Amino acid sequence: METKEEEIDPEHKLPEERLNVLRTSAGVKEMLTNPAIIQALTKITSSQDKMKTLEKALLDPTFAKFMYQALDEVVPPTK
Repeated sequence: METKEEEIDPEHKLPEERLNVLRTSAGVKEMLTNPAIIQALTKITSSQDKMKTLEKALLDPTFAKFMYQALDEVVPPTK
């Protein structure tokens, strides 16, 4: 089941400032030059079951590294 953007709980959306951090991350930008990562993101975006496709993509170590890099960029450090 596909979730429309307006159906996503605002609590689960990243604030614009965190998205900007992700947009400007040199590490994330570098990893986005990898065709395998681009292909996985394209599959996830176009999938009817995005969560299942994401879970499958995370089995690839290269994609998993990309996802964890992106999460490290957007999740504020805990004190």
